[in-house]
Amino acid sequence: MKVDSWPGTNTTLAACGGKALIERPMGVSLGLAYTDGGTCYPGCILTGSGETSPDLKLMSAVHLEPSGVAIRMVGTAAATAPDTAFTDNEPFEFAPMGSGCVVAVKFTSNAGWFPGEFLISAGNGTGQGTLIAGTSAHTATSFQSHFLDIIGRAVTYQTDTSTPAGTYTYVYSLVRLSM
Repeated sequence: MKVDSWPGTNTTLAACGGKALIERPMGVSLGLAYTDGGTCYPGCILTGSGETSPDLKLMSAVHLEPSGVAIRMVGTAAATAPDTAFTDNEPFEFAPMGSGCVVAVKFTSNAGWFPGEFLISAGNGTGQGTLIAGTSAHTATSFQSHFLDIIGRAVTYQTDTSTPAGTYTYVYSLVRLSM
């Protein structure tokens, strides 16, 4: 998929082509984990903080250190629709942090960003991301306060994540996982 053709205003993964994993560098392995609850779905940011390995859960607070982004269920459940929550205690694949994978991540941020900008976990229990705090995003203080929440850098330009009517919503956007 060409980066400049990525649809940046869709609120479902199915509308973006149905896949959370867009690009995987050669030699990079995906992780295998189990869901802790039935609220994980492709494109969600996950953490293992406070979990017994190999369980992962949605980021429920800031500074929990993201483990990666959920990709898909495995086994017989792999045919599940892309916007369907994973079944509790079932195995799924995830793209680990630092892998360099380009993934579609669900975002809740009422601001736009440019390719290369740092994106973080919103840490609100929904597995969504946001842009680092607006005007102070490029200061050392802001970087330090958000360091543990960084999931990667934006791949595509995102103009705005609000609906045309201006209400708060979410979209899927491309992120290269780093840190």
